This record gives sequence, C-alpha cells and structure tokens, in this order.
Amino acid sequence: MKDDSVFQFNRDQFSQLFPFYVLLDTGLTIVDAGASIQKLKPSLVNSQFSEHFVMNRPTIANINFETLRERTLELIIIQLAQESNWLPLRGQLKYLSTGQLLFLGSPWFNSADEMNQQNLSFNDFAMHDPLIDLLHVLKNQEIYAVELKELLTHVNHQKNELKRLSFVASSKEYGVLFTEVNGNISWINQGYTRLTGFEQQEIQGKNAISVLRGPATEKDHLREMVNAF
Repeated sequence: MKDDSVFQFNRDQFSQLFPFYVLLDTGLTIVDAGASIQKLKPSLVNSQFSEHFVMNRPTIANINFETLRERTLELIIIQLAQESNWLPLRGQLKYLSTGQLLFLGSPWFNSADEMNQQNLSFNDFAMHDPLIDLLHVLKNQEIYAVELKELLTHVNHQKNELKRLSFVASSKEYGVLFTEVNGNISWINQGYTRLTGFEQQEIQGKNAISVLRGPATEKDHLREMVNAF
C-alpha cells in the first residue's frame, strides 16, 4: 500500500526541530538557516557556503553542488569558522524536490563549558538531540571528579594527621592516653607508663579523671583537668 502522507512545517516549526539546519541552492549560496546556527553566525544567510564552512568528513577535493548531492547517504561533518577556532557540526545532507540541498545536524561539544563559551544553552538544541543527554552526563562526571578530588584531599589530610598523631602517641617522651566518649581510658602509650607507672591492663576502662587524681591533688587543679576533658 502506497503511503502518501505529507509532513508540512512552517519555518519556525522546522527550526524548532532542526535549529542548526543550513539550506543551500545550486550555487551553494546559503538561502536559509536555523535560528540557533544563526545565533552563532548571524551573517550566514545570502552568503556562500565556503565563506563559513569547510568539509571535515568526507574529504572532497572539489566542493560543488553535485559532489555534495552525491553524499546524501553519508555522515557529514562540517566545521563552522569561529573567531579563534572551528566548531564541528555533525549531520547529513538531504536533496529536496525544490532542487536545494538541506544540511540537518547539530554542533559537537566535549563539555557544557564549551557550549557556554559559544553563548549557547540547552534551549538552543532540539529536545530530541542526544547531545543534550551526553552533555548532562559529562557535566555530572565533572562534578563527581571535583567532589572526588576534594574527598581525596580531605582523606590525605586526615592520613597525615593520623601519622603525626601516631608518632606522638608512640613516643616515649610524651605521656598519651586515649579515652572513650564517657571519659574511660582505652589506650596509653609507653611514655604514659614511664611517667605514671600504670600499665595498660591496670588503667584500661578506668575514668581518666579518677586516675589522674591523687591524695595531694589540689581541687583547683582537678577542676582545671575536668574542664579540659
């Protein structure tokens, strides 16, 4: 059964679906272009294709209407001349019954920052464009990479602090004890044993304040120790 369905769009509707389209006549003059690509290059319409674009894929030695028409079933990558670089656009060519060539495609960016540098936003792309999803993924990866870098920096800082604490704790010169949240002693180093005479098994589980208090301990000094703990 023959399908005689015809799709008709006005210019604005078509530009919403393909905001980076480029329409060429037989002399390769740009007779029309999508809203978003004109945002990148306002001077496109009524100028020559070669003034703004070069072919990146496929390589064509002599670019004219017929050589482009022969490539309608291939992946086309053209590059738009910018002030300091070239912006690649990936898409395909379609030969129309009006005798014109239509390029349908969109720019290719490696990050959302590159898109922003071109003064474009996600609203400048068609909703069905897969590049939007890819840029979202890349942006999330950038965020995760920054967060991971910050986490590694924090972990390395903690690791260095633990090394320093381990050195002090294992030193015989200083008396060091570790307590639980309730103030009961969980560990002492050799320096603490040397200074106080207490062994680990004697003091473990006892309250730090009660161990530090002796018959000659003054109340004011004891109060200072309690406040410190």
